[in-house]
Amino acid sequence: MENLEFDLDNWRAEQEAGLTMSTWWDIAKRDKSEGHDEVYHGCFVPQIPRYMIYRFTKPGDVVFDPMMGSGTTGIEAVKLGRHFIGVDLNEEVADAARKRIKKARKAAQTDVDIEVGCGDVMDLDLAFEAPPNLVMFHPPYLDIIKFNEEGTGCWSHLMAPEFLMQVRRLWNALTPKLADGAYVVTVIGDVWKDGSYYPLGFYLLQQLLCCDLELRGILVKNVANTKVQQKNKNLWYYRAAKNGTFTFAHEYIIVMRRKK
Repeated sequence: MENLEFDLDNWRAEQEAGLTMSTWWDIAKRDKSEGHDEVYHGCFVPQIPRYMIYRFTKPGDVVFDPMMGSGTTGIEAVKLGRHFIGVDLNEEVADAARKRIKKARKAAQTDVDIEVGCGDVMDLDLAFEAPPNLVMFHPPYLDIIKFNEEGTGCWSHLMAPEFLMQVRRLWNALTPKLADGAYVVTVIGDVWKDGSYYPLGFYLLQQLLCCDLELRGILVKNVANTKVQQKNKNLWYYRAAKNGTFTFAHEYIIVMRRKK
């Protein structure tokens, strides 16, 4: 990815450079370079937004992250010469992300625009000056990670039916505001709740398909080599063996596109 834009006419060079077209993603570890050294709980690996921004947008396009957290998407967007818009519920987190993204923009010596706001994306009247060409969506879900104790406005405290209802509400409102053919990339995993397997990724996909979005691919990301997985692997192995179940080793990266 030495250039800033995917070159279909030179696809063999892209292939030789390692740009995958596979649905199986085995990312050995999270990239901690160039602005990603400060790890925020719940953040996802920069390699995911980097790939999606590079492949599905061009310099000068707009990238949006409605639950941006530490600003991973924003850092990758400005490094690749894309404008960035981000929102986060937590004011302290949003301020820290803004600083990281601005620092990355300065290092990349680009003049792209950055808009970082604080608030509940469900309550904001999002009026984009230029419609986003790509949205990275990595919502907190089902208490996998506790982002705050009170739970006000945070999706991680919602039970599954309410979580899926919020997904449907958000994308029914947001999709019409995207550019024609804009890509929507969601990172999500399945969960165990109350002793039962809950295929949250599949249920979330059902909601998105009702929001004028078409499916372009379901990627499977290996998470078996994460610190949490390694720390608890013996316990989880025993529980799976005892209960006749399996240990989680994957997340989904769901790639969709707004219908033209």
